[in-house]
Amino acid sequence: MKNKVGSSDCIVSRAYTPISDLEAHMQGCFEVLIKLYPSGKMSNYIKSWTIGEFVHWRGPFGDFKYSANKYEQVIMCCAGTGIAPMLRLIKSIVEDDTEETFMHLLYSCKKYEEMLMCDEISYFRTFWNFSFCMFVTQENPQNVRYGETVVQGRITSDVLAKKVSEKSLDKTLVLICGTETFNKDMKNFVQESGVLENNIYVF
Repeated sequence: MKNKVGSSDCIVSRAYTPISDLEAHMQGCFEVLIKLYPSGKMSNYIKSWTIGEFVHWRGPFGDFKYSANKYEQVIMCCAGTGIAPMLRLIKSIVEDDTEETFMHLLYSCKKYEEMLMCDEISYFRTFWNFSFCMFVTQENPQNVRYGETVVQGRITSDVLAKKVSEKSLDKTLVLICGTETFNKDMKNFVQESGVLENNIYVF
């Protein structure tokens, strides 16, 4: 999204990932996941929106492509709103009866209550080929929902090495989306586990 923000007409651009499915796009609409920050320029601009207002969007951008059953497993490492690009792929796989690909969603948040898209994750967990683990980095999680796996701490190299080892290296795809530091760490960890460079994609 690219728009003039504030009285100075400063141009501010931010990248957001659609989370709606193809059916919604065919109807001429889309949904995005946006986290608003108290002092963010784009955040304050978005908070000023009113129904019926026009905003400028560009895209879609990106070169990620997925082929059904190409991999035995897809490991998804994400932090915060980095879950957005994972949602549509997960939905397309779990709802495809011909898919035999197993997915592991490793989701990092500072606090348990900051977990996004809870209903969607609960829905995905009803499928045989989806597993979910949340990593809470800044508190001891309380009141965890039934059936959820929640760990206090960060996604470590040992965690990823264990997941990677469950299937063939050449049949393992790793998707990463988070902060710059998070992305760098996750990529280093999976490379240490032997995942091929071509099988690692950072959003």
